[in-house]
Amino acid sequence: MWIGTFGGLSHYDPQTNIFTNYSTDPQNPSSLNENKVVNLYLDSEKNLLWIGTWGGGLSLLDLNDPLRADPKRASFINYRNNPDDPSSLSEDSVWAIHESADGYLWLGTQMGLNRFDPNTKTFKHYTEKDGLPNNVVLGILEDDLGHLWVTTNNGLSQFDPLEETFTTYDSSDGLQSNEFNSNAYFRTRNGTMYVGGINGFNLFDPENVRPNPFAPQVALIGFEIFNQPTKVDLSGRKPIQLSYKQDFISFEFAAFDFQAPQKNQYAYKLEGFDKDWIQAGNRRFATYTNVPGGQYVFRVKASNSDSVWNEKGAAIPIFITPPVWQTWWFISSLVVVLGLLVASGFRWRLNAIREQNVYLETQVSERTSELRETNRLLEKEVEQRKRAEAELEKRAANELKQSEARFQAIFENVAVGVAVMTLGRRPIAFNAATERIIGYNAVEMENVDPRSLALPEDRGMDIEFFKELIEGKRNSYVMERRYRHKDGRVFWARINYSLVRDLDGNPDYLIGIIEDIDEQKRAEERFAEQEAEYLLTLQQRVTERTHELEDANHRLQNEIERRARIEKELAEKAAMEAVAADRTRLARDLHDAVTQTLFSASLTAEVLPDLWEMDVDEAKRSTEELRQLTRGALAEMRTLLLELRPATLTQTRLSDLIRQLCEAFIGRSRLPITLKIEGDCKLPPEVQIACYRIAQESLNNVFKYARATEVKVDLFISPSCVRFEVCDNGIGFDLSGTKPTSLGMRIMRERAEAIGASFQVSSTPGSGTCVELSWNENPNVKLHVL
Repeated sequence: MWIGTFGGLSHYDPQTNIFTNYSTDPQNPSSLNENKVVNLYLDSEKNLLWIGTWGGGLSLLDLNDPLRADPKRASFINYRNNPDDPSSLSEDSVWAIHESADGYLWLGTQMGLNRFDPNTKTFKHYTEKDGLPNNVVLGILEDDLGHLWVTTNNGLSQFDPLEETFTTYDSSDGLQSNEFNSNAYFRTRNGTMYVGGINGFNLFDPENVRPNPFAPQVALIGFEIFNQPTKVDLSGRKPIQLSYKQDFISFEFAAFDFQAPQKNQYAYKLEGFDKDWIQAGNRRFATYTNVPGGQYVFRVKASNSDSVWNEKGAAIPIFITPPVWQTWWFISSLVVVLGLLVASGFRWRLNAIREQNVYLETQVSERTSELRETNRLLEKEVEQRKRAEAELEKRAANELKQSEARFQAIFENVAVGVAVMTLGRRPIAFNAATERIIGYNAVEMENVDPRSLALPEDRGMDIEFFKELIEGKRNSYVMERRYRHKDGRVFWARINYSLVRDLDGNPDYLIGIIEDIDEQKRAEERFAEQEAEYLLTLQQRVTERTHELEDANHRLQNEIERRARIEKELAEKAAMEAVAADRTRLARDLHDAVTQTLFSASLTAEVLPDLWEMDVDEAKRSTEELRQLTRGALAEMRTLLLELRPATLTQTRLSDLIRQLCEAFIGRSRLPITLKIEGDCKLPPEVQIACYRIAQESLNNVFKYARATEVKVDLFISPSCVRFEVCDNGIGFDLSGTKPTSLGMRIMRERAEAIGASFQVSSTPGSGTCVELSWNENPNVKLHVL
């Protein structure tokens, strides 16, 4: 049996009960490429093991190789993304692997769907530009017709490998959510498919998922002149009469298909004005301006959500009355009148020419001298204007040069990196600060993709933001992530992308700003590590002190027995006082919260009489709060007693211990807890203590860091397994940027490993945190709890 974890690849032999572990070896290029294994797939011949990793690409192990049993001699074939090779893997995080019936290997990555040809060893990519709804592919299933069903972060898509077309389904089609989870997909023997996401899971039979074959009816539902609604007959039985002055008109239309109306598509044209159909997408209106007078027909057609078109559509004739000077009778009359005028004018002109010839001859000499003088004056004026224009151009050039110099000085001397980039993130120019931060100069960056500077696991963080930016849906965004300097070191940086539009408002180019925040991030990590080490030291000191107290009690008991006949009462009193003093001091050091809770309860009790007289509802709420405070104080005291008597942790049922912890948490934090407990039985002592300590640490983290308003605690117990989960809706954190020692996670993980349990923390900034512990007495049997 093969097992993939974040620590590498393992093989378990059930006959010998031995694990063989494989991991990355920097000295051996044929070793496993990355230890973070997220997906395993055994080919149809059971000969090849395909391994998908997080950030390390795709690896292959030949199970027929006799050397594969030795981790030091086993040879892996590794495939990774090469920016200079378009036929390489599109991205190095492989979340899903599937072998289709035709022998191709299909891979789900963070940069689209990949098809691997085992014969040519090449990859073909399918991304959003090919119709995929989202580039993050998390699951792949195949139906009996050879179609692939792909789960993504923005819907479920059916892919036809022969036609290379995608058909996408989302929450409007009945899916639990548009966002799916990794490794949450399964096909049963009868062909039923299960796909899971953030709001549950869906099951469906691919044979029953068919496109809607019915073309929708289309109707014109509105008409406007100069953006003012106008009542006209939109049935098409009679034309709309307009004046040439009404040169700004709009039509509104709709398709009567309500299965997924946001996916309906429209096309329209004005016959006599438009040469071809205008594809409007899901826009339901059309606007025309400056349409000449004449007869036209406005037509509109639509498709349903599955692209079945109603080609007939709807139509309505339009007659626009032309202006008088464009009518045929006006033009004809004008031609006749002009003909008469030309004929009479020709006669008159002949006579006039004869009379004027004599006069013109006398005037020619006079006008010649006047024209010469006028030309001289004009030439002088032209020369003066040329000198003035040359002076203005020189002044404008100087001002432009000074402005450019000021901008260049700011651009070169600003403390942060600034770059001018194309919409494809190719640098056009960047300042010295940018070169200092990333280590590359302008010439070197001509052959470097800026996206490759970010660590592989951070590259996908701004995919959606950047897409919205270049589409003009947002003007800027800011994000923090890790980059690799030219010298190889990794550093944190804050990036700010801003969109610059052209004169028409369309996206033109980008301004990128990068700021080195590595020192700040490193300081935060050091502080978190110091805090975790302090908590571990404190717990160790408490444990040592508890052992010391137990030893002292044992010695004291022996002393009491030896001197029982002489000083029995005195010895017992001294022992009780010594134990009470130690317990009091330990209780004061560890549980000041009890005093705070009782003090709050006391204050509430003091004002209750006055509240009953002033506001009965508020008094009732305060009474309920007093009850919660009292229960919390009692729970804190019980917890304190458990700390003083560790043996009690194994004598009390785990369900009662967890319930007591939750009551203490409510009294201390005033936060509501939804507690769900299923099953109850006696557990091995070491399992019970580990579960209790992890639950205690998880609730303490929620109280200290989460800023949550709701907490959910689930506990499932059976004689052979335990599942415990704490979830909150707090601020969450970035797992990729958090050290394993943060928030006490190392202590909790060590406790879980000590009893052979699995421990997992899942969190996203702004979406809360979940801590999950699963223990199974038989490690060969997987635990499934719905």
